[in-house]
Amino acid sequence: MLAAAYAKEPTPSPSDATVTRLAEATLLSEDDVRDIFKSLDLKARARVAESESDSSSEETDASQPASKRPKATAGPAASRAQAAPLPLEKGKLTGRKVLIPRALWPDEPCDEQGGEGWRSVVSSEVRGVVGIKTEGKIYHFGVDTVLEWRPLK
Repeated sequence: MLAAAYAKEPTPSPSDATVTRLAEATLLSEDDVRDIFKSLDLKARARVAESESDSSSEETDASQPASKRPKATAGPAASRAQAAPLPLEKGKLTGRKVLIPRALWPDEPCDEQGGEGWRSVVSSEVRGVVGIKTEGKIYHFGVDTVLEWRPLK
């Protein structure tokens, strides 16, 4: 519903009438609706910037002599292995990969991450509650609890 509203009014600051209508329809606060529009706008801008940089780099690489082209670096796997994941931050959890600690459900069998816990993805963060998706199910935890977990790449 919110994504469709953003598509009709693609702006980080929707009109007050739109915010009020969506807040009533979704039971979210008006501030939450505005935050979602800002988030959708940031994602849309990032996609546009990424597609522009991809197309411009393809055009310039072929037209430049080999001596002027950027040097090839170690493959992406090598750079990913060295970089540690960024720490988890309140308000920026959606989409992050985390490890649900094994101690949370000690009686459940766990063979992921060497038995340390379960790989999962934060599917939502609203009003201090985080939705965590793992093995096709969504579980809800407080933000403070999730901030203590280990971030994954």
